[in-house]
Amino acid sequence: LRDRGREVEQLTAEDILDFVQHEDTYDWIVPGLLERQDRMILTASEGGGKSTLLRQIGVTLAAGIHPFRTWEPIAPVRVLTLDCENGKAASRRKYRPLLAAADHLEQPIQRGQFHIECKPSGVDLTRAQDRAWMMRHVEQIKPDVLIIGPVYRLHTGNPNDEELARKVSVVIDEARATAGCAVLMEAHAPHHNGFGQHRPLRPLGSSLWMRWPEFGFGLRPVEDE
Repeated sequence: LRDRGREVEQLTAEDILDFVQHEDTYDWIVPGLLERQDRMILTASEGGGKSTLLRQIGVTLAAGIHPFRTWEPIAPVRVLTLDCENGKAASRRKYRPLLAAADHLEQPIQRGQFHIECKPSGVDLTRAQDRAWMMRHVEQIKPDVLIIGPVYRLHTGNPNDEELARKVSVVIDEARATAGCAVLMEAHAPHHNGFGQHRPLRPLGSSLWMRWPEFGFGLRPVEDE
């Protein structure tokens, strides 16, 4: 009964010695740094530079500049930023000098390479209306890189709730699959727990945000100038 109608189904399990012989190729967005559909969460304390770094990464990628190798040119990529924390006026003040810096390097951002939507009231990706809002942007723009967050503004429930975090991650993964894009997110770090010298740099809230991304990076102030 179990196998009825499945006699012709091809089983794909391979011997490990054959499995490792297949040649793999990378689908780079930034060669050696960021691959298509990678997921990264950046953490820091309040005012620790998360939004600033993500703005810089977004502008440099859209302008065709490597974000970490000084002035190294790369192929420009299409960036979509869904800022769920900062208002339009504040964001404009932050982006103007970055765009001017790209102009100064004679690599200005071309129209159509960087799109932004500011929603300082946040969104709730567990609701159909807000999921549709995000997916419409992704489907229309088809970004190579989606910058969204911070994590705590992506649903309105308990930030420690594993089920709510899972629902949010499923929606973002749908966006990744739809556009084939990498996803960069920011998350706040929890308060100092009294143990150790430093404040923890794991994402605040559900532990899913430590398991879900391919990469997690934390920022803390330089101690020795």
